[in-house]
Amino acid sequence: MFEKEMHQCREVLKDKTVSMALDGWSNVHNEPIVCVTVTTEEGHIYLSDTVDTSGNAHTAEYLEEIAVSSVQKTELEFGCHVRSIVTDNAANVAKMRNNLQGAAKKMTQHLKCDNSVTL
Repeated sequence: MFEKEMHQCREVLKDKTVSMALDGWSNVHNEPIVCVTVTTEEGHIYLSDTVDTSGNAHTAEYLEEIAVSSVQKTELEFGCHVRSIVTDNAANVAKMRNNLQGAAKKMTQHLKCDNSVTL
């Protein structure tokens, strides 16, 4: 079932430009995770990644690693193009957005609003 869903997502997302959203949650076992979704221009939302953050403080630097890794993983696995990242406005996340401006060489970013980064 999982592979069938992944295949369908790959088909839908291939060559699409998407916006990525990252947010921290607790799963049903109360374990900390970061969920990553992508939204297409048509408004369809797909779960693209989940990251177990157990044992890691949610510092700006750690969240930056997750963001960069998730962009790379999503573009590779789904063949889409991530062009913005949407987050909440917590202090650690705001710092992460500022850090992203110099992070990955292929990412040229400009802050848009207080809670998104355009890649």
